[in-house]
Amino acid sequence: MNLMRILQILQYRVLHIGLKWENIDLDKNKINVCMRVRKGTIDLPKGDKIRLIDLIPQAKQALLTQRQLTGLSTYVFHSKEGKPYFSETSITQSIQELCKKLHIVGGGGLQKMRRMHNTMLKQFGLPLDWILHQMGHETDEVNRNHYTGTITVDISKIIA
Repeated sequence: MNLMRILQILQYRVLHIGLKWENIDLDKNKINVCMRVRKGTIDLPKGDKIRLIDLIPQAKQALLTQRQLTGLSTYVFHSKEGKPYFSETSITQSIQELCKKLHIVGGGGLQKMRRMHNTMLKQFGLPLDWILHQMGHETDEVNRNHYTGTITVDISKIIA
């Protein structure tokens, strides 16, 4: 697995540990979030929220490249050893190692990547309801308190 691709895919929030190719519809640009892997156990997504999320173009391109690497494998993401990731810890360690090599200060875990993704969506002014659905949140309280970083506003675009 190319860890640079993991960072690219994480940036666009399609990395779900244990994600299977069968849950991605590249023609309709959708991902069926119908399971999660937590501490090596497969179960329903958090809050039992099975949902269909949009696959944005940048993530789709990264997944198309990833598909060439994984071939006919069932799972999208593999470790260096070719085994599917079934642990948040193992993928977080890999991401932290890559961030260190790239001199990305404070780079790291999946939660940080979720925070970065959520902040980016808000920064671009996308509709809150859409963001909440993509993130799997029902209200903005958790989203705002735990997954939103600093948003920079270009006040020069404010019309008097």
